[in-house]
Amino acid sequence: GGLVGFGVTINFPAGSIPGSQQLSFQAGVIATVGGSIVPGVLSLQGSVSFAFLLVITLGSSPSIGIGCQLTISVSGQLLSGLLGISFTAQATGIVTVTSPQSVQATFSVSVDITVCWFLDIPFSVTFQYTQSL
Repeated sequence: GGLVGFGVTINFPAGSIPGSQQLSFQAGVIATVGGSIVPGVLSLQGSVSFAFLLVITLGSSPSIGIGCQLTISVSGQLLSGLLGISFTAQATGIVTVTSPQSVQATFSVSVDITVCWFLDIPFSVTFQYTQSL
C-alpha cells in the first residue's frame, strides 16, 4: 500500500521562545501481513512502513529538512483478546539542509499488553539525538 501525509504544527511564543509554524509532508509505502493463525485462538499481524519526509519550518529562523521514517509494528491476540500484545518501533532521521545545518534522529519503542480484555499495561520510551553540523 501507499502512505501520503501532511501535517501543520504551530508553536505560539512563550517567554523567550519565539513562535513558529511547521509544515511536514511525507510519502512512502506500507506492507502488512497477518491474520488468524488458529481461528478463535491465535491471531498475529505485522507491518512495516517506510516514508520520506520534507519538513519546512517558518518563523524567525526558517529552515528546510529532509529525512526518512521507518516504523515496525507487530501485534498478536490469544483467545480472541483474552491476552494481547502489541509492539511498535519507530525511527526518524531528519537533516536540516539550510543554515544552521543539523541532524536529528528520534527512536521510540512502545509495548502494550492487554489482559482479560480490560486490563491495559502500556510502556513506551523515546530517545532523541541532535547534532549541529
